[in-house]
Amino acid sequence: DRHGHGSGDAVLVALAEACNGTFRASDPVGRIGGDEFAVLLDGADTEDGPAVIAKFQERIRTARVQGQDGPLHFSVSCGLASLGPETGGLQEWFCQADAALYEAKDAGRDTCRAHTGAGTYTRQK
Repeated sequence: DRHGHGSGDAVLVALAEACNGTFRASDPVGRIGGDEFAVLLDGADTEDGPAVIAKFQERIRTARVQGQDGPLHFSVSCGLASLGPETGGLQEWFCQADAALYEAKDAGRDTCRAHTGAGTYTRQK
């Protein structure tokens, strides 16, 4: 907000470019609201997800956006959750990912947390 709408648009373009360079064409990406997005890594296992997210975060770290007052740098925090028979359905899965995201945001910028069941989270690199 403090950098203006044009800068916000430029950040969204850089984010989309990072998505295109990281995720597969079959991985849907959608805006949940505000500055939150969701990505479905279909067929990814518990080791694939953190590796893909680490690649995405690195692309974001190195993205440069020209703001109205000079270059802007930005980062993303991520929450991961696996969908399986033990998850309890799509709503529960989404809630687990959202809770992991808030754990990551509480830990600081440019972080990732994975929901590992029973309300526990692990730090992802």
